[in-house]
Amino acid sequence: MTLTYADITRESMQSLGVYRAEFEPVIDEFCRIRSEMDEMNALFDSGEYRLSSVDGKKKSPELQTLETLRKDFLSYASQLGLTPHGLKKINDKALAASDTKNALAAALEELSE
Repeated sequence: MTLTYADITRESMQSLGVYRAEFEPVIDEFCRIRSEMDEMNALFDSGEYRLSSVDGKKKSPELQTLETLRKDFLSYASQLGLTPHGLKKINDKALAASDTKNALAAALEELSE
């Protein structure tokens, strides 16, 4: 059985402890971008697309598109916790939320005494 990008993404997120079913629309978009990047990379590898425009001074529109896809890909990966920075951000939020709950529990406990 061949795993899809969505399967790989879900498994990665689950192993990091950051997967939530509510993330499915973001995962779908992330995987679409990844597929588009693969297609564009294959076209560059085959020599079908140029890296620069006819005058050689500007990047080709195809290369600009690929660079945009790469930036979007990294942005989505970070949002899903699949980069070190994104994972740290998610874990820091979870830690802050648990600290808040612990402070609230302590305050309530104090009131009940």
